[in-house]
Amino acid sequence: MPCCSNKLVDMSISKRGNVAKGEMSIRVYLSPESKDRFKTACFLKGLNMSDVSAALIEEWLAKNSVDMPAPPRSPKSPTETRLVNPMTNPPTEPNPAEIPIERLHLSVQAYDCLKRAQINSVADLLDYAQEDLLDIKHLGQVTVNEIVASLQKLGFSLPSG
Repeated sequence: MPCCSNKLVDMSISKRGNVAKGEMSIRVYLSPESKDRFKTACFLKGLNMSDVSAALIEEWLAKNSVDMPAPPRSPKSPTETRLVNPMTNPPTEPNPAEIPIERLHLSVQAYDCLKRAQINSVADLLDYAQEDLLDIKHLGQVTVNEIVASLQKLGFSLPSG
């Protein structure tokens, strides 16, 4: 169901689908002319359309900030509240099994190929060497390079095979 619209863009927000906990999926519908211009500009600049969309939304949010309501208060008393020092309690490593491939912000081609191969999480993907990914139907070297780059952004790398 659209939440906003004008002549160029129709946008809908959904909490369904393969979205990580605490995240929301936003689908943008562009007119065919706008979509072609957007795809061409992203291609010429070597950018991923999903990354550009996310960056535009972040930029818009930065310019249109609103005061968010305070989070609900914890029932704990102030004496039970414990401060966490990041120097003594370093952040835990992300569990690859809990990271869905949607968080890699892959192209539709890469995403569809991985889903068809039953690869649903980063952990599933890390079971494959780069050469093994090339055995997946419709997955070529360019797409494998895209997957490898996306994994590296999250701090992961494929095993050597």
